[in-house]
Amino acid sequence: MKVLDIHDLANFDFLDPPNPETMMRALETLNFLNAINDEGELTSEGRWMAEFPLDVEMSKILISSPKYVCSEEILTLVSVLSSHSPFVRTKEHAEAADKAKAQFIHQDGDFLTLLAVFNEYMREGQNIEWCNQNFLNPKSLKSAAEIREQLSQKMARLGLPLISQKNNLSENLRKCLACGFFMHVVHQERAGVYITLKEKQQVGIHPSSTVGKPEWAIYHEFVITPNKYIRTVSPINAEWLLEIAPHYFELSRFPESQGKKMLERLQKMMRKREKEDEEEEYD
Repeated sequence: MKVLDIHDLANFDFLDPPNPETMMRALETLNFLNAINDEGELTSEGRWMAEFPLDVEMSKILISSPKYVCSEEILTLVSVLSSHSPFVRTKEHAEAADKAKAQFIHQDGDFLTLLAVFNEYMREGQNIEWCNQNFLNPKSLKSAAEIREQLSQKMARLGLPLISQKNNLSENLRKCLACGFFMHVVHQERAGVYITLKEKQQVGIHPSSTVGKPEWAIYHEFVITPNKYIRTVSPINAEWLLEIAPHYFELSRFPESQGKKMLERLQKMMRKREKEDEEEEYD
């Protein structure tokens, strides 16, 4: 609607009007992602994000990826996340499926594990028999490959380069993911439980995750069953959050938690460092 220059969303004649609170949350999300400015106007970055048929967070990640020299890998990840999970696990073959999945597991979590799966699928020539042997869904992976091709054409038209750099790939990749998912952050409190930082909801890491027990993590999906889970998870450095989205981490608006206290300490350290660097430069 913003791209179509429809600005008065509150008074728009919707056939089925959204809840006003939902509308405000959506606008707030767009603002945090720099898709719209404080006056509610579409930014140049927002226009680029609107070019992609993706959730806004994933569009943000995709257009940010050249900056982190990992657009090849991010393009793959966004495509895999836009399809169904590639993993197949039935009760009868649970142990064999877990063993097959173990060969793809990356120490830095689920996003890099998915990347490893897709890359191996392409190296195997998109072989269906190989997928079946490794308890992978060939339809999901084929769909991801088709989505990737479509998105790569869109990136080429927009002049976004497809580049990759193997040095520091994991760190660069996770920093880029944090550009879109900085609102999807959890911290492990002293009691061993995870809480979402802004809403202070207690969650568990989904049993399908390969991530272990990181102190800080970003996630792709929030899943509500009888329990609350986060799914597709990777560890991050808390300092990255303050570097990437300082406008979001206005900590006075966050509920009290151990994670908030840690970020407050980090903010003070970073400000002190910046001041020392400025004084050194002045001298």
